[in-house]
Amino acid sequence: MRKASRGVTLIELVVVLVIVAIAISLAAPSLISAAGKFGLASAGRRIVSTIRATRNEARAGQQELLAVLTDGELLVDRGNGKPTSVMHLPKGVRIPTESIPATYTLLPSGQILGPQRIELIFNDRYRVFVVLGPGPGAVKLEEQR
Repeated sequence: MRKASRGVTLIELVVVLVIVAIAISLAAPSLISAAGKFGLASAGRRIVSTIRATRNEARAGQQELLAVLTDGELLVDRGNGKPTSVMHLPKGVRIPTESIPATYTLLPSGQILGPQRIELIFNDRYRVFVVLGPGPGAVKLEEQR
């Protein structure tokens, strides 16, 4: 008569590890793309909020400010001739070269002058747009479906 086993055998452990490895290998690509899409949308939201904050700064100080979006960062010129880097785009997020640099003029009236749409791209697959309008001083983020 055999005694009852109190543990797991090596074969059972290996089978469980193989199943877990297969599940991770199937889920990893979708998790990586989801993280990339999240980073892209987050970068777009940060650009929108930075432009809004700079617009509010222009209104409060009653001065014209410039925001310049280059391929890797967003710069703000507060009128002293020294642009300040206010944010960097995450790795893998880029702006098409025909859109660079995108210069926004933020007027004391609250109006924003500049490109109506700026496209942000992640891995040449996912896209979001920073959009001016429809009203003066309005800026928002549109995600491509």
